[in-house]
Amino acid sequence: MSKYGTLISKNYPDHSLSELRAAFTPHDLVHRFEESFAGLVEAKHAIAFPFCRSAIRSALEVLAPTAKTVAMSAYTCLVVPHAVVLAGKRPLFVDIDLKDFNTPAEWLLSAKADSETAYLVTQMYGTTVDLTPFEAAVKSPTLVIEDAALSMQPAYRPKNPNLKCVSVYSFDHNKHLSTVFGGMLVTHDDEVAATMREHRNRQFTRPGLIDRLDFLFRLSAMSVLFNRR
Repeated sequence: MSKYGTLISKNYPDHSLSELRAAFTPHDLVHRFEESFAGLVEAKHAIAFPFCRSAIRSALEVLAPTAKTVAMSAYTCLVVPHAVVLAGKRPLFVDIDLKDFNTPAEWLLSAKADSETAYLVTQMYGTTVDLTPFEAAVKSPTLVIEDAALSMQPAYRPKNPNLKCVSVYSFDHNKHLSTVFGGMLVTHDDEVAATMREHRNRQFTRPGLIDRLDFLFRLSAMSVLFNRR
Protein backbone atom coordinates (compact mmCIF):
# COMPACT_ATOMS: atom_id res chain seq x y z
CA MET A 1 0.00 0.00 0.00
CA SER A 2 0.97 3.60 -0.35
CA LYS A 3 3.31 5.08 2.22
CA TYR A 4 0.50 7.55 2.99
CA GLY A 5 -2.30 4.99 3.01
CA THR A 6 -4.29 3.59 5.89
CA LEU A 7 -1.86 0.73 6.45
CA ILE A 8 1.91 0.72 5.94
CA SER A 9 3.71 -2.06 4.11
CA LYS A 10 6.46 -3.79 6.09
CA ASN A 11 8.75 -3.09 3.11
CA TYR A 12 8.69 0.54 4.18
CA PRO A 13 10.51 2.53 5.61
CA ASP A 14 13.74 2.42 3.62
CA HIS A 15 16.18 3.54 6.32
CA SER A 16 19.29 5.44 5.30
CA LEU A 17 22.43 6.95 6.84
CA SER A 18 20.39 9.93 8.05
CA GLU A 19 18.69 7.66 10.61
CA LEU A 20 22.07 6.30 11.70
CA ARG A 21 23.42 9.82 12.19
CA ALA A 22 20.30 10.78 14.15
CA ALA A 23 21.17 8.24 16.84
CA PHE A 24 24.18 10.38 17.81
CA THR A 25 22.69 13.85 17.39
CA PRO A 26 22.11 16.33 20.27
CA HIS A 27 19.08 15.75 22.46
CA ASP A 28 17.49 19.08 21.57
CA LEU A 29 16.24 17.35 18.41
CA VAL A 30 13.77 15.45 20.59
CA HIS A 31 12.28 18.73 21.79
CA ARG A 32 12.12 20.02 18.22
CA PHE A 33 10.42 16.81 17.15
CA GLU A 34 7.88 17.18 19.98
CA GLU A 35 7.05 20.71 18.87
CA SER A 36 6.71 19.70 15.22
CA PHE A 37 4.54 16.70 16.05
CA ALA A 38 2.26 18.79 18.27
CA GLY A 39 1.66 21.04 15.30
CA LEU A 40 1.00 18.06 13.03
CA VAL A 41 -1.81 16.69 15.24
CA GLU A 42 -3.04 20.16 16.24
CA ALA A 43 -2.23 19.73 19.92
CA LYS A 44 -0.75 22.21 22.38
CA HIS A 45 1.79 19.82 23.94
CA ALA A 46 3.65 16.67 22.88
CA ILE A 47 5.84 14.51 25.14
CA ALA A 48 8.05 11.81 23.60
CA PHE A 49 8.26 8.33 25.16
CA PRO A 50 10.39 5.24 24.37
CA PHE A 51 7.27 3.42 23.18
CA CYS A 52 3.57 4.15 22.77
CA ARG A 53 2.86 1.48 25.39
CA SER A 54 5.13 3.39 27.81
CA ALA A 55 2.98 6.48 27.32
CA ILE A 56 -0.21 4.48 27.97
CA ARG A 57 1.14 2.94 31.16
CA SER A 58 2.48 6.29 32.39
CA ALA A 59 -0.81 8.08 31.71
CA LEU A 60 -2.76 5.47 33.64
CA GLU A 61 -0.36 5.55 36.59
CA VAL A 62 -0.11 9.34 36.79
CA LEU A 63 -3.48 10.65 35.61
CA ALA A 64 -5.76 7.90 36.96
CA PRO A 65 -4.00 6.62 40.10
CA THR A 66 -7.18 5.46 41.85
CA ALA A 67 -8.89 3.86 38.84
CA LYS A 68 -9.12 0.10 39.17
CA THR A 69 -10.51 -0.71 35.72
CA VAL A 70 -9.93 0.50 32.18
CA ALA A 71 -12.77 0.09 29.68
CA MET A 72 -11.11 -0.59 26.34
CA SER A 73 -11.59 -2.17 22.94
CA ALA A 74 -11.29 -5.95 22.82
CA TYR A 75 -9.64 -5.63 19.41
CA THR A 76 -6.21 -4.09 19.93
CA CYS A 77 -2.51 -4.86 19.99
CA LEU A 78 -1.60 -7.26 22.80
CA VAL A 79 0.90 -4.79 24.28
CA VAL A 80 -1.96 -2.39 25.14
CA PRO A 81 -3.71 -4.56 27.78
CA HIS A 82 -0.23 -5.52 28.99
CA ALA A 83 0.47 -1.83 29.66
CA VAL A 84 -2.87 -1.57 31.48
CA VAL A 85 -2.00 -4.52 33.74
CA LEU A 86 1.50 -3.16 34.42
CA ALA A 87 -0.15 0.09 35.51
CA GLY A 88 -2.04 -1.91 38.16
CA LYS A 89 -5.42 -1.76 36.41
CA ARG A 90 -7.86 -4.41 35.19
CA PRO A 91 -8.71 -4.34 31.46
CA LEU A 92 -12.47 -4.31 30.86
CA PHE A 93 -12.83 -5.48 27.25
CA VAL A 94 -15.70 -4.14 25.16
CA ASP A 95 -16.76 -5.55 21.79
CA ILE A 96 -16.19 -3.78 18.47
CA ASP A 97 -18.55 -2.55 15.77
CA LEU A 98 -17.84 -4.60 12.63
CA LYS A 99 -18.52 -1.57 10.42
CA ASP A 100 -15.16 -0.02 11.28
CA PHE A 101 -13.61 -2.40 13.85
CA ASN A 102 -13.75 0.34 16.51
CA THR A 103 -15.54 0.34 19.85
CA PRO A 104 -18.03 3.25 19.99
CA ALA A 105 -17.70 5.60 22.95
CA GLU A 106 -21.28 4.80 24.01
CA TRP A 107 -20.38 1.11 24.34
CA LEU A 108 -17.36 1.92 26.46
CA LEU A 109 -19.41 4.20 28.71
CA SER A 110 -22.09 1.55 29.21
CA ALA A 111 -19.44 -0.93 30.37
CA LYS A 112 -17.88 1.21 33.11
CA ALA A 113 -17.34 -0.60 36.39
CA ASP A 114 -17.55 2.47 38.66
CA SER A 115 -17.23 6.26 38.68
CA GLU A 116 -13.42 6.06 38.55
CA THR A 117 -13.20 3.85 35.46
CA ALA A 118 -10.68 5.09 32.91
CA TYR A 119 -11.22 4.69 29.17
CA LEU A 120 -8.85 3.64 26.39
CA VAL A 121 -10.31 4.34 22.95
CA THR A 122 -8.54 2.60 20.06
CA GLN A 123 -8.73 4.13 16.57
CA MET A 124 -8.33 1.27 14.08
CA TYR A 125 -7.04 1.32 10.50
CA GLY A 126 -7.08 5.09 9.98
CA THR A 127 -10.65 5.54 11.23
CA THR A 128 -11.71 7.55 14.26
CA VAL A 129 -14.09 7.12 17.18
CA ASP A 130 -16.48 9.95 18.01
CA LEU A 131 -15.51 11.01 21.53
CA THR A 132 -18.24 13.61 22.03
CA PRO A 133 -20.47 11.18 24.06
CA PHE A 134 -17.92 11.52 26.89
CA GLU A 135 -18.69 15.24 27.12
CA ALA A 136 -22.19 14.79 28.53
CA ALA A 137 -21.60 11.49 30.31
CA VAL A 138 -18.59 12.43 32.45
CA LYS A 139 -19.49 14.16 35.73
CA SER A 140 -16.24 13.71 37.67
CA PRO A 141 -12.54 13.78 36.73
CA THR A 142 -12.04 10.96 34.21
CA LEU A 143 -9.11 9.89 32.07
CA VAL A 144 -9.73 9.14 28.39
CA ILE A 145 -6.76 7.86 26.38
CA GLU A 146 -7.13 8.11 22.63
CA ASP A 147 -4.96 5.34 21.13
CA ALA A 148 -4.11 6.74 17.69
CA ALA A 149 -1.25 4.36 16.90
CA LEU A 150 -3.08 3.30 13.71
CA SER A 151 -4.75 6.62 12.95
CA MET A 152 -2.65 9.73 12.44
CA GLN A 153 -5.52 12.10 13.25
CA PRO A 154 -5.70 15.44 15.11
CA ALA A 155 -5.87 14.99 18.89
CA TYR A 156 -9.32 15.34 20.46
CA ARG A 157 -9.93 18.67 22.22
CA PRO A 158 -12.38 18.18 25.13
CA LYS A 159 -14.82 20.86 26.26
CA ASN A 160 -15.83 19.22 29.55
CA PRO A 161 -13.31 20.30 32.26
CA ASN A 162 -13.72 16.91 33.96
CA LEU A 163 -12.26 15.13 30.94
CA LYS A 164 -8.53 14.44 31.15
CA CYS A 165 -7.89 13.60 27.51
CA VAL A 166 -4.55 12.49 26.11
CA SER A 167 -3.76 10.99 22.73
CA VAL A 168 -0.93 8.52 22.11
CA TYR A 169 0.86 7.73 18.86
CA SER A 170 3.33 5.04 17.83
CA PHE A 171 6.43 5.45 15.66
CA ASP A 172 7.20 1.77 15.15
CA HIS A 173 8.61 0.63 11.80
CA ASN A 174 5.17 -0.15 10.31
CA LYS A 175 3.30 2.95 11.44
CA HIS A 176 2.32 6.06 9.46
CA LEU A 177 5.33 7.95 10.80
CA SER A 178 8.36 5.87 11.78
CA THR A 179 11.39 6.56 13.94
CA VAL A 180 11.87 2.75 14.15
CA PHE A 181 10.89 2.84 17.84
CA GLY A 182 9.22 5.45 20.03
CA GLY A 183 5.89 6.99 20.89
CA MET A 184 4.31 10.32 21.70
CA LEU A 185 1.69 11.53 24.19
CA VAL A 186 -0.12 14.74 23.29
CA THR A 187 -2.59 16.91 25.15
CA HIS A 188 -4.21 20.33 25.12
CA ASP A 189 -4.03 20.60 28.93
CA ASP A 190 -1.10 22.59 30.38
CA GLU A 191 -1.24 20.88 33.78
CA VAL A 192 -1.45 17.39 32.30
CA ALA A 193 1.47 18.15 30.00
CA ALA A 194 3.66 19.42 32.83
CA THR A 195 2.82 16.41 35.01
CA MET A 196 3.50 13.89 32.25
CA ARG A 197 6.74 15.56 31.19
CA GLU A 198 8.01 15.56 34.78
CA HIS A 199 7.10 11.88 35.11
CA ARG A 200 8.81 11.04 31.80
CA ASN A 201 11.99 12.87 32.81
CA ARG A 202 12.05 11.16 36.21
CA GLN A 203 11.16 7.61 35.17
CA PHE A 204 12.91 7.26 31.83
CA THR A 205 16.65 7.79 31.46
CA ARG A 206 18.27 9.20 28.36
CA PRO A 207 20.03 6.58 26.21
CA GLY A 208 23.71 6.00 26.85
CA LEU A 209 26.33 4.73 24.45
CA ILE A 210 25.32 1.07 24.84
CA ASP A 211 21.66 1.92 24.16
CA ARG A 212 22.62 3.83 21.04
CA LEU A 213 24.83 1.05 19.74
CA ASP A 214 21.96 -1.38 20.35
CA PHE A 215 19.68 0.94 18.38
CA LEU A 216 22.16 1.03 15.48
CA PHE A 217 22.41 -2.76 15.48
CA ARG A 218 18.64 -3.17 15.38
CA LEU A 219 18.28 -0.49 12.70
CA SER A 220 20.92 -2.12 10.49
CA ALA A 221 19.34 -5.56 10.94
CA MET A 222 15.88 -4.28 10.06
CA SER A 223 17.16 -2.36 7.03
CA VAL A 224 18.68 -5.55 5.65
CA LEU A 225 15.44 -7.44 6.29
CA PHE A 226 13.10 -4.80 4.84
CA ASN A 227 15.18 -4.16 1.72
CA ARG A 228 15.61 -7.85 0.84
CA ARG A 229 14.31 -8.52 -2.65
